[in-house]
Amino acid sequence: DTGISGARHNITENEYAMKCIMRILHLAGKDALPLSTICIAELAKILAEAAKSPQNPSFSHYLFESLAISVKCLAGGKPDAVPAVEQLLLPTFQQILVQDITEFSTYTFQIMALLLELHSGSVSPAYQQLFPQLLTPELWRRSGNIPGLVRILQAYIKKTRGSSDVVKYLEGILGVFQNLISSKLNDHEGFFLLESIVQHLPLNVFEQYLPTIWRLLFSRIMQSKTQKFLRSFIIFVSLFVSAHPPDFVVKSIETIQERMFANVIEQVILPNVQTVSGKIERKICAVGLTKLLTQCETVQSQYSPLWLPMLEGNLKLLLGSKEDDNVSDNVEEEELGYKAAFSKLAYGGREDVDPFPDVDGHKFLAIQLHELSKRVPGQFPSVVQQLGQDYQTGLTMCFNAANIPQPYLM
Repeated sequence: DTGISGARHNITENEYAMKCIMRILHLAGKDALPLSTICIAELAKILAEAAKSPQNPSFSHYLFESLAISVKCLAGGKPDAVPAVEQLLLPTFQQILVQDITEFSTYTFQIMALLLELHSGSVSPAYQQLFPQLLTPELWRRSGNIPGLVRILQAYIKKTRGSSDVVKYLEGILGVFQNLISSKLNDHEGFFLLESIVQHLPLNVFEQYLPTIWRLLFSRIMQSKTQKFLRSFIIFVSLFVSAHPPDFVVKSIETIQERMFANVIEQVILPNVQTVSGKIERKICAVGLTKLLTQCETVQSQYSPLWLPMLEGNLKLLLGSKEDDNVSDNVEEEELGYKAAFSKLAYGGREDVDPFPDVDGHKFLAIQLHELSKRVPGQFPSVVQQLGQDYQTGLTMCFNAANIPQPYLM
């Protein structure tokens, strides 16, 4: 025997050999597709052997990196082959979890999340059987497990989209959210779960839980807010009003306290929205503000004094200096390898997904303002004229980009 097949018969956990395999698989890229299934099968056998007595953390890390590369390669070229890969890997993963092999659990959850994200069909019975175990409190007490577990829950919510499979576990998922949101270290992971819920589940599934969710969030803001928490909160609210009727979201907030939404806009969103970083994240905030400006009757009537400051904030968000959002595909050697607590797989990371891939923030603002002015002619031109000259120029650029003829506002 040679290569991977030969290596598994005499497991010495040689980290240099496994690192070499990882590099070869990465450099081969799509050329490795014809051998991906074989590679995964052999790596699975090595994993099963190594799981009996893990000895070398670096070897284990490169082994899981190699698996991640092979899984992504196969899913990219033969997406229908993912279920077969699950059959190869899930039995060993289940053994790792049952036997509580802590050295492998953080990696196992990341690969499981990757498989579920790449799965083109419905959730397999194996995942459905495993799901209740993923809500076990003991798993969440280990900080290294949290990012991978959250990814699995997010993928599960997206794949099931309000079916009975996820609805019956929603209270358990929200219990996880409550624990995460109370931690300054992991609160952003809690927001990831909330974002998946409001983006992929119908309102009637989670509406009853909103008062509790808002109370938890506002309690954190009042008692122990951080800039990270505020940024995550703003992104969540923006995504919520973009995915569901804005007036519904406003009313759900104001069940907590009268004029609560106005306080959120004045004291949280407008002072902090410019600190949100990332191209997709800033776009979500811009789309959310546009929805509030143009599709929320409460903002246009009851909170009309906030309309102009919100428009200014949106324009500043859209027209401000752009960050360098280009992320290199190259992975530095220093980033690879085992680290205590959570060891992130460099080649197993999730892809950043734009929830509005067909929306241009600048054109969206212009089109929605134009449509609003046609519904209520004469109400907004005088308000828009109060914008500063830079904002006036920027808004004109948005209208021109959307090919809207003058007069831009009726």
